[in-house]
Amino acid sequence: MRNRSVFQKLAIAFAVCLVFTGMSAPAAAQTVCSGNVSLDGGVYIFQSNEWNSTLPQCATIDGIGFTLTTANFDQSSLGSYSPATYPSVYRGCHWGNCTSSNPFPIEMSNLASATSSVTITQPGGYENDSAYDIWFNQTSTTSGQPNGTEIMIWINHQGGAGPAGSLAGTATIDGASYQVYTGRMASWNIASYVANPGVDSVASLNLIPFFNDAISRGMLESSWWLIDVEYGFEVWDGGQGLSATNFSVSAAAGGSTGNQCTTVPSAPSGLTGTVASSSAINLAWTADTAPANCTISSYNVFRSTTNGFTPSSSNRIATGVTATSYADTGLTASTTYYYAIEAVDAAGTSSPSSEAAETTAASGACMPTAIVPYISVSGTWTEETSATVTSTSTVVDLGPQPTSGGTWAWTGSNGFTSTARQIDSIALSAGANVYTATYDNASGCKSTQAFTVTVNESTGTPGFTLAPSASTLPVTQGSGATDTITVTDVNGFTGNVTLAASGLPSGVTAAFATNPTTGSSILTFAASSAATAGTATVTITGTSGTLTSSTSIRLTVNPKTTGSACIIDYTVSPQNSTSFGAAITIVNNSSTALSNWTLTWSFANGQTITSLWNGNEIQSGANVTVTNVSYNGSIPAGGSYTGVGFNGTWNGVTNAIPTSFSLNGTACTVN
Repeated sequence: MRNRSVFQKLAIAFAVCLVFTGMSAPAAAQTVCSGNVSLDGGVYIFQSNEWNSTLPQCATIDGIGFTLTTANFDQSSLGSYSPATYPSVYRGCHWGNCTSSNPFPIEMSNLASATSSVTITQPGGYENDSAYDIWFNQTSTTSGQPNGTEIMIWINHQGGAGPAGSLAGTATIDGASYQVYTGRMASWNIASYVANPGVDSVASLNLIPFFNDAISRGMLESSWWLIDVEYGFEVWDGGQGLSATNFSVSAAAGGSTGNQCTTVPSAPSGLTGTVASSSAINLAWTADTAPANCTISSYNVFRSTTNGFTPSSSNRIATGVTATSYADTGLTASTTYYYAIEAVDAAGTSSPSSEAAETTAASGACMPTAIVPYISVSGTWTEETSATVTSTSTVVDLGPQPTSGGTWAWTGSNGFTSTARQIDSIALSAGANVYTATYDNASGCKSTQAFTVTVNESTGTPGFTLAPSASTLPVTQGSGATDTITVTDVNGFTGNVTLAASGLPSGVTAAFATNPTTGSSILTFAASSAATAGTATVTITGTSGTLTSSTSIRLTVNPKTTGSACIIDYTVSPQNSTSFGAAITIVNNSSTALSNWTLTWSFANGQTITSLWNGNEIQSGANVTVTNVSYNGSIPAGGSYTGVGFNGTWNGVTNAIPTSFSLNGTACTVN
């Protein structure tokens, strides 16, 4: 997940998803409170994506969609203008994490079609947007932040939520009206289309006109590549009950001469059959790899009772199958069936796959339902039957599927029993913990699955250690500096740690953003203009009950200098673990008035500007250049300009104030 900027209400969803197939068979419902979950065999991925809050968030995943069941965010009361979360479903390659059966990348000039459907529910009284987030990269792949264009399509929104950038005009697309906002982020363009009025669903929404409109506004290049699309909710306040369902997307390449799809797919592989009952067989196969400039649009399914049969129109039982599975029903009991499949792209149809055979059950036979095992460790669900943790206090949930149609019975350690499908926060002891689930389906057939959670708990007395992100830190009189104190648990320690600072120089105060803490806390030193200059050793002590630990920081207070031709007042406020805001005052200390100005500086800790106001900004790596806009170029001799500011991201460890400011090429003093 990639973080968003703070303080302006920027609707920038850093995770994006297009489902480039038709609707697939829905998956069984699953409750997710953190992390990612694969849907439809990995064709889609749901991501919790809570990047700017620590409040509880849970969603129920059902089919290709989700509903927020726990969400009560309140960004307004915290003074934050950025959303707390962006739960979403995506298909494509998101920061290098790719879904299966992936049609991306597709070059914009070669994009022949792209449509999508979704239905949403937005309970009243919240502040959020319900939006597509679609990413283009300048090259066909990237493992990080895309550097092309982000296109958001808000089909609805509530409260004061507003998109990034400035209002650039309106657009009418397929008869619907949209307000269009455009802007430039740190390394990519953004264009947002806000439906006016908003709607609760779209059916076969054509995405290409939005892309073409962005091209006409200079925000997108036809040579850039579509790599990823998402749909979800950016939530500032509230959120419980927000729902996106029936999400689907289809797309195909082949839109430009010279880049058209001209090669039929290879024969699909991995075809298997599984008997489901006396009248049904379930098929599954490996997603076929599309040739260059092509997209696998669908599959054809063939069936016969003759071994070695030749697939033809007479034995074809399904076409247009977009998933990598198919349920064949209405079959005869105790009969062997033979299957083959073909893959289809814009150039034609592949040769048939290797044959697969399966025999239906005898009439009246009891057919147990296969249990699909899921284990959640600290909120992250994984399809598996065993897991290993390091502490008996680790939160482990067991949630097998299917979610409906039968009854469950559990047995476990110390006489544990339950009839719930999902059991949460199971009791753990050192070593192997075995819990066994029995599922009795609607036909009275039982299936059993054992789950093993092994606790490899270290021995020794529980405790903790402290460590600063920077052991030496400078601060200038009249300004501040930040460090991060990290608490590391030892031997299963799980308590809260209260932090305190001692040995501070005269005129310097220290404040911890989170105190007590269980993980880390941002420490801010504030030096008054009369703070004692020099170096002092500041001791940071942590206390939890009778346990204590300490670390130290060498803090150097530098004198404030006022003799430069220019002075920069740089103030960081507010700041959380991923994002921050900064305000800049430019003081013209020379005897010459300025009619225009260029301010440059370099970041020392990988900071990135996501949006800047009252200036034109260019960032190249650590180096930043800001020039005046039409209305603020004049700064009189001895005068100042206050109004430049920006939102940015930082590494969560050190956010040092830049020390290398220059104004029109002249080095400045930094306060």
